[in-house]
Amino acid sequence: MGKYDIPAVIHFILAENGNPEGKLSYVGYSMGVSMFFVAVITDPDLNSKIEVMIALGPAVSLAHIASPVVRTIAPFIKYIEV
Repeated sequence: MGKYDIPAVIHFILAENGNPEGKLSYVGYSMGVSMFFVAVITDPDLNSKIEVMIALGPAVSLAHIASPVVRTIAPFIKYIEV
């Protein structure tokens, strides 16, 4: 869905608005966030079509994060959550 559906929807909305070179705001929740990340990784040209991306409740895992800062903080996430 991230590879085909999200790019198709973005292009469709821009074409319907009569501004194929315009920009959109993207709000994703859970799987919608993951699909967006897949879309912009597989089609980097989509980055120029998005003004702002808001990620609500992203479905992610910290298991393979390489950042030493994030790896240090990850075990304490339960204490950081609001």
